[in-house]
Amino acid sequence: HDTIMPRYHITKELKRTMNLFRLDASIRQEGSVTRAVANTLETALVEERPDVTITRRDIGLSPLPSTAWSLSSGASYLPVDQRTVEQQQAIAIAAELADELETADAYIFAVPLYNWGVSQHFKTWVDIVLTDPRFGPPDYAIAERLLPVAALYPVEEEVRRGNRLGQSGAG
Repeated sequence: HDTIMPRYHITKELKRTMNLFRLDASIRQEGSVTRAVANTLETALVEERPDVTITRRDIGLSPLPSTAWSLSSGASYLPVDQRTVEQQQAIAIAAELADELETADAYIFAVPLYNWGVSQHFKTWVDIVLTDPRFGPPDYAIAERLLPVAALYPVEEEVRRGNRLGQSGAG
């Protein structure tokens, strides 16, 4: 629906250099199907665009600190001079993650499903990224760029029908 998601047009005009961001979230280095699929996609992109610059972040093998989200989100309500060293470090992590997304022209998110859900590493990454001010009002600068690749679940429609998430039908 055009009212929910704006139209995005792919143009033939390409920048001289393409910046690709690749996020790997598999806890397996060898034998990971997710990594294999992402490698195939990355290889195809590099063959098509040999001038590509790739930024990689592997949160499966090098997880982010689990406390970074709470520290970063809590610090946003404090004046800068009242933030602890740990809060400042967490804000710096969030800014670094957001910078990686902001500078990219294309994204590969290699995220496996474990027990029908994303890994804790990916969830932590998303939570931390969302604490960066560029993902919230009044700017939404980066969030709008990522919207076309986001998978949206029609929660509002299910709630309107009286269904709880994970259930179908009435009741």
